Amino acid sequence: GGTGSFTAIRNALQWVLDNRLSYGISAVNISISDGGNFTAAPADSMITLLQQLRAERIAVACAAGNSFFTINSQQGMGFPAIVPEAISVGAVYEGNAGGFTYGSGAKAFTTAADRICPFSQRLHPSISAASRTDIFAPGAPITSAGILSDTAESTQQGTSQATPVTVGVLMLMQDLYKRQHGVLPEVSLLE
Repeated sequence: GGTGSFTAIRNALQWVLDNRLSYGISAVNISISDGGNFTAAPADSMITLLQQLRAERIAVACAAGNSFFTINSQQGMGFPAIVPEAISVGAVYEGNAGGFTYGSGAKAFTTAADRICPFSQRLHPSISAASRTDIFAPGAPITSAGILSDTAESTQQGTSQATPVTVGVLMLMQDLYKRQHGVLPEVSLLE
């Protein structure tokens, strides 16, 4: 259905911790946000799970959120991307795709590669160095697997599309590092 719950995510993260060695898990994608706009992480039990995953050298990338326009262009990110142990991901355009008007009212009159999408939440280091947006990746428009069937495709725009792009790159970096050094890198080396 394209939705989820934070209870399910907490349970999934615990499963990753419990099964990381059996399945060789080295990276996690969280393409969900609570819709908030934080400059520091709110109290939540998921923070402990994210800290434990980082300590186990498992990179967890989280979508920064798509509410930048609706929050009057105020700096900040949604939860859990705001957690310092997460790798927060904002969205940029993949290339020149023309103009877009979004349901939130955000507009892009023109687009170009690496231009931040008008909906993408972001947090500059001058506001919060510990919780700043870590990376921006192509998130608009992105064609990926759809949810309607095993062979469906869907073209979407958002930080939830940029996050799996980032996780793919992280996994390639981890693979190269492991081949050269025999162990996974510290997550901080990937940021």
